[in-house]
Amino acid sequence: MNNFSKFFARFVIRHRIVFILISLVLTILFAYQLRHLTLQTNLGDFAPQKHPYLAVQRQLTHIFGGLNQISIAIEVKEGDIFNYSTLSKVHRITKKLYLLDGINAGRVVSLSARKIKSVKATDEGFGAKRLMRYPPKSAEEMERLKETIVRNPMVYGPIVSKDFKSTLIQADFESDVSSRRIFRQVQQIIEEEKDSNNNIYIGGRPILEGWLDFYTPKMGKIFMGTLIVMILILYIAFRSKRGVLLPLASSLMATVWGLGILTLSGYKLGPTTILTPFLVMALGISHSVQFIKRYYEDELKHLSNKEASQETLQSLFVPACTSLVTDGLGFLSLLIVPLAMIRSMALATGVGVLSIFFTTVTFIPAVLSFLPSPKRKEVEREERFNLLNRILGKIASLSIHRFFRWAVVGIFLILGVVGTIGASRIVVGDNEPGSASLYRNSPYNVAETMISK
Repeated sequence: MNNFSKFFARFVIRHRIVFILISLVLTILFAYQLRHLTLQTNLGDFAPQKHPYLAVQRQLTHIFGGLNQISIAIEVKEGDIFNYSTLSKVHRITKKLYLLDGINAGRVVSLSARKIKSVKATDEGFGAKRLMRYPPKSAEEMERLKETIVRNPMVYGPIVSKDFKSTLIQADFESDVSSRRIFRQVQQIIEEEKDSNNNIYIGGRPILEGWLDFYTPKMGKIFMGTLIVMILILYIAFRSKRGVLLPLASSLMATVWGLGILTLSGYKLGPTTILTPFLVMALGISHSVQFIKRYYEDELKHLSNKEASQETLQSLFVPACTSLVTDGLGFLSLLIVPLAMIRSMALATGVGVLSIFFTTVTFIPAVLSFLPSPKRKEVEREERFNLLNRILGKIASLSIHRFFRWAVVGIFLILGVVGTIGASRIVVGDNEPGSASLYRNSPYNVAETMISK
């Protein structure tokens, strides 16, 4: 393997221009594909679509609908819902829902919905009329409506809570209406109806997908913040342009390769694939730092720039290749999971990690061989025994001390036992209302908890 490492290192440095051009051209091509990359949340991607149960569900949904159903709960802070302000709010929200594009008017449910009737027995038989065509204004009308609701088990409980503190509005949209559109329209209605005495909660699958679509683009700001932190760490570690720019450039290139392959494969950027840039960047920079660090060490041997680059590649080829291949194949192995969301993440991350081999193992030594040799002061400063080196050296000394090494082994054994016990108690699935994709105190989870009561 040493002979092959030496041959490969000499081959890369001899043809360094070719390797640099290949890396740059592929990066440009994949970056061009990113114009087709879109953000989209589809909760169906979290389920195995070929499962027979889901085939039945798709058939039932095609016939009866139901996947685009939303729920709106109105809760009164003081008193009960039987006041003109609250019932007017119910009436207005229901009326606005009927006017939305793609609404299934026959599946709107609320106190003022057209399908909710008040049935009354008369001498001539049974008579049915709309439960609340308009919100009652007088106390007598309000009391009469309350009595009618209490006598109707289809309303008292399912639509109006037993304590009269809240009421529910439900609506269903056609399957071709996007969750993002439903979320935007319903949120606008809720914003218009907010007041000081009523809490309004909205839930349902389109609302969850809407919130995920709302939060996912914000990961871009977090990514930029992460980049800034990485730049600062690289600058503190090397205090040189090559020590900052080369690891950053090679890692970004690998990230672009992974996302480019994702786009060409027809996948969208979702809640799981949005993590790909973070994973690839972290792994890419960690490998790049090793190459830059070793390059400075080889420069201390008074080698020429090309010789130092070749020596660096030759010495790190085997460990870098082994770790990158195992990491990349580990992510790609998730492609056998029958979940589209996991497959897209596995493809983008796996390809991104494998791309680090080209953008780091070959690209960085090739570029370093063209750059002027670092000044003696720069090399000595990098190798100087600073505070970080002292801390790491102390940790290393303690780890191999005849007493502390057993303490380290004992700590890891204890952590292994605790981790095993904890893993055996992991609960699979969601046992609480809401979604584990969001914080428990998020607006959606708070709404789902309230609606499910």
